[in-house]
Amino acid sequence: MPSKVIRIDEEVWLELQRRAKPLEDTPNSVLRRVFSLPEETADEAGTDVRLERLFELVGGAVGQRPRLAPATKGYAVLSGTDEPIAFIRFQRGRFRVTASKQAAEAAGLSNWHRERADTDFRGGSVSWYAPDEDRVAYQDVAAVLVRLLKPGAGAS
Repeated sequence: MPSKVIRIDEEVWLELQRRAKPLEDTPNSVLRRVFSLPEETADEAGTDVRLERLFELVGGAVGQRPRLAPATKGYAVLSGTDEPIAFIRFQRGRFRVTASKQAAEAAGLSNWHRERADTDFRGGSVSWYAPDEDRVAYQDVAAVLVRLLKPGAGAS
């Protein structure tokens, strides 16, 4: 089913956040629960074509497709122990991959595009961006995810 864009005020947004299950819900899944609608299947969620392209690259290098969970404003990429290792968010013609700075450094990464200290990650977060249709940027971000999923898998 095609998605629609709606505008909501701050009070409605805060209520959606209050009702959301952290690292599981999207605004749509919260509203489906409020309206007593059945949960979306993975196919109905319509995983973005951009995400599919990215995960084809990552899956080829890691040997399996990375596992995702819905997260606020995007998706969490899960480790083998179901811990989020990165978050993916689509925005304004590009997507962003964010991880903790500590995890990025542990994976040997140092080429992030942005660093923030004021995040939910202890020690701050780092992010990489890939514009839609930029094949090289997709490959670069896929290499970042490979390193985060499988430290020691090569240089990025």
